Amino acid sequence: MPRKRKDDTGNVKKRVRSFRTRERKQQRDTDAIATDDLTWVIKSKLKMTALKILNDDGSRPYWLSIPRNGPEPVAGYYPCSVFTAEGRVYYGFMFREHRDQLHERWDHARKELTSGNRPLTRG
Repeated sequence: MPRKRKDDTGNVKKRVRSFRTRERKQQRDTDAIATDDLTWVIKSKLKMTALKILNDDGSRPYWLSIPRNGPEPVAGYYPCSVFTAEGRVYYGFMFREHRDQLHERWDHARKELTSGNRPLTRG
């Protein structure tokens, strides 16, 4: 004749909790393996293409210049090209918004017209 079990609720709770945890883990694993969702491939390819364009394209259509007085300030925007000519420091930007924000922030800054990849310098 089998023995009568005493009140064993602690072990029962542990087994139930372990079973539920195992089920949740299996559910997470099956969700992660969803093969029909390929949006991550598209997102990563778009990001890679955008970075390639920014890194490889040397053209900067928006230019800003400031007089050269002491150390050159850092633009803080990516991508940005910098060169010095005729006593001025020229900053080239890929985005107009970046140039306009620095134009408002820096004193004596001047927006420049462009010809290809370089600004038209006034001589």
